[in-house]
Amino acid sequence: MIAAVRASDPRFRTVHFSPGFNVVLAIESPGERDSRNGVGKTTLLQVIHFCLGSSPRLATTLTQSAVSDWTFTLDLELAGHPVSVSRTPSRPGVVALDGDFSRWPVTPLFNDDTRQWELPTNEWNSLLGLLMLGLPLVRPRIPLYPTWRSLAMYFMRIGHAAYGTPFKAFSGQSAAQTRVSNAFLLGLNWEYALEWNGLKAKADLAKSVAKAADAGVFGDVIPGIGELNAQRVRLADAASVESERLSGFQVLEQYHEIQTEANALTREMQELTNSGIAEANLIQYYEESLADAASGTGLSVDALFHAALVELPESIVRRLDEVRGFHDALTRNRRTFLTDEVTRLKAGSARRQAELERLALRRSELMRLLQTHGALEEYTALQEMHSGTLAKLAEVDRAIEQTTKIGRAGCALSSRFSIKWRAGI
Repeated sequence: MIAAVRASDPRFRTVHFSPGFNVVLAIESPGERDSRNGVGKTTLLQVIHFCLGSSPRLATTLTQSAVSDWTFTLDLELAGHPVSVSRTPSRPGVVALDGDFSRWPVTPLFNDDTRQWELPTNEWNSLLGLLMLGLPLVRPRIPLYPTWRSLAMYFMRIGHAAYGTPFKAFSGQSAAQTRVSNAFLLGLNWEYALEWNGLKAKADLAKSVAKAADAGVFGDVIPGIGELNAQRVRLADAASVESERLSGFQVLEQYHEIQTEANALTREMQELTNSGIAEANLIQYYEESLADAASGTGLSVDALFHAALVELPESIVRRLDEVRGFHDALTRNRRTFLTDEVTRLKAGSARRQAELERLALRRSELMRLLQTHGALEEYTALQEMHSGTLAKLAEVDRAIEQTTKIGRAGCALSSRFSIKWRAGI
């Protein structure tokens, strides 16, 4: 019960209430033009709301600078004991308390600066919900769960709109909140009203999402059922191809050793080929030198002198014969050397060619082996790729299932909601 409403400024007239039914009348001035408008009745309700934890936005008159430093006090009986609660518009975050609150589950803290016992406004609201209406001190995180402030509006209605419909406490109150609040105040099972609101919200959301998905509103964020089916076909084909590759895959444990040997054979063949080219050039040079030696004219030095009609002494002719003999021996030795070298080089070339053929045959065998088999790492990579494709396929299947469920759930919930609504549940 509220005993009195007062303020720190003497211009505010203290209002006292008595047990039973009380009527507040206010007349601006006596006479023929009496008026009851704008004389403070709504302000009185705002002060009561303000002291009982409302947002300052509700008490628009109290937010004006002229009264922002006023302290408004409400004397009331709470939990069987008289209590005074004070609140100042300039300090809306706390309330000051005076009285017996030793049995409260929440103990106010003493402020050394103000020399008052204080509570944060949010804790004051939770305490009022517990002591006034039996609400839990810690509100569950459930949408539209009843609170002290949502229910207090039914006891202290402000404005003409609050009296237009008995089941609504203020203009713009949602139907969902109206159902929960009235069920709570009438002693009905208000948890069913909460469940009902959640069911209706899911039905509305499912219908909206289904319609939006069918209309392609979500685009790439939530693909339509047609695009999801197309993705599923592509992924299923890819998974089939990968599965066939895995089933026919032959793992070669010595893959890397064989690959290394094949690379070494390639390098060796390149070196042999380069050496063969150099020796082929040398053979060509030696053969050309042999041809030059075989085609010599044999013209002697003394013939040159005879051609010049010069008579040589016998001693000089004898010495020229010796030089000619030396030259012939040198030429024979050179032809012998060149012939031996050409023979040796050709024999080496034949051996090199045979070695090249042997290396080429071995490398060919190794390459065929590598082409028909794979390394364990390649097999593992192929398995991982296949697993990724299967995972994506599973995601698309789940998306198709969820999209289908959304459409069905929207229709089912909407039908279920309509049936319960018609049954008056």
